[in-house]
Amino acid sequence: MSDPSYDTISQSAHFFSACAVMLWLRYGRWGYTHEHLLVFVAIFGLFCLLKEFVYDYVFESAEARGSSLKDFAFYFLGMLVGGFA
Repeated sequence: MSDPSYDTISQSAHFFSACAVMLWLRYGRWGYTHEHLLVFVAIFGLFCLLKEFVYDYVFESAEARGSSLKDFAFYFLGMLVGGFA
């Protein structure tokens, strides 16, 4: 799994999934305010931390896991871009 194209696809998936959720919350049917988005970023950030640093270490091999910090950073970057777009 050390293929660079695999890493590119993986990080793109982390970024665009978080960005899509934030855009849906911001411009969707309900039109959440900035306060709602901040609460969601905190909740989603906690979820991403648990997923990357607990779940992945228990259920994925080191080769498949890759860099948990990098994965979390792309989740968070997607949340920021989607929240401020």
